[in-house]
Amino acid sequence: MSAESVLAAMTARAEAAWREQRWPPPQGPTHLGPLMAEHIAAARTDVPRLVSALRAVLALHSPRSLRPYEYLPFGHRGREASVCSECASWESEFGEVQMPYPCPTVRAITATLEES
Repeated sequence: MSAESVLAAMTARAEAAWREQRWPPPQGPTHLGPLMAEHIAAARTDVPRLVSALRAVLALHSPRSLRPYEYLPFGHRGREASVCSECASWESEFGEVQMPYPCPTVRAITATLEES
């Protein structure tokens, strides 16, 4: 099963559970519908898998010190010299240029996680 299909299944399960759940439930406040019960049971494995996936991506996209012969793109000079250990570098007239850290991948993940 592809990563996209796993995420789609997790999303569908969560959305179906929340559509099914009405408050107060007709059978009483302690009753959960079958879709909500399935969603809660699946969360025991879904959430750790999602957290593990995010941690793996963040571990790949970790900061590393800039080597003396590496350059940052214009506009990033004068900042703390750390680059993304995973993102691609490119050649310029000055030599190899590295992606400044935090890279767009890290910024996207952290921005989503830090939303209140």
